[in-house]
Amino acid sequence: MGARFSYDGGGIRVVGTATLLMRNPTARFHLEISGATVRRAELRIAGMAGLRIDIAGATDRRQNINKRLPIPLDFSVPVGEILGVPFSVTANQLIGVQTAFSAKDGNIRASGEWSLGGSVGFGYADGAFGVTQPWNLSVRNSITDSISGPSVGVNGIIVHYQAAFRAGLGALGFTAGLYATVTATVGLTVGSALGAPIALCRSTQLGLYLDYGVGYRIPAGLVTAINAFLNLINATPIEATAGIGKVVNVFNKLDIQPDKKICKT
Repeated sequence: MGARFSYDGGGIRVVGTATLLMRNPTARFHLEISGATVRRAELRIAGMAGLRIDIAGATDRRQNINKRLPIPLDFSVPVGEILGVPFSVTANQLIGVQTAFSAKDGNIRASGEWSLGGSVGFGYADGAFGVTQPWNLSVRNSITDSISGPSVGVNGIIVHYQAAFRAGLGALGFTAGLYATVTATVGLTVGSALGAPIALCRSTQLGLYLDYGVGYRIPAGLVTAINAFLNLINATPIEATAGIGKVVNVFNKLDIQPDKKICKT
């Protein structure tokens, strides 16, 4: 699953793709609620194979952006119905792009791929969480080696890619049940071409996060409508999302090339 994105306006252009590679993906889940309390919960998404990022950005006015781009298409697998309400496994995505151009001729381009074996998920019982983390993360094609962008200034770009998996009841954008969200953050930097005779510094910061738990999600438009009604009766407004969960950083690595003191400072 992945997304192609583009932005062009105000003197800046960014294009790219982000893809979570999966091989024979499967989902296993268990949810037990009794007395309005979650007693046991488990969600495991197996078949994670890798992560691929391709990105290119440029400006001719030293402009920068910080955009979050939701992908308006959910991938859903129906499981059945409970009291007439659909029960399904759903995946959705979000892209975030942030640039850091320090010169009018700012530009940067890079592509890379990592292998990501194993599964993601969590277990919950007796009021405590346990997490299943991706394992065997290794470089398949080095994104640091691919970074280019001749410019008189230092340039950078950050890409956030988020893939969320949910298993539970849902209809018309409302979902309630188990969720596990994988977020990959890739920060790329290339040094000034003026320093190339000494060293053209390039760096990549890769972070991998897992957000998991049990809860609900309501579309923003529906939340606004519901809260407008609740306001009329002086009732407490509801949140767009709520539940019990946890966020963990499962991987974080900084790669700097070349291995010289000038690049590390």
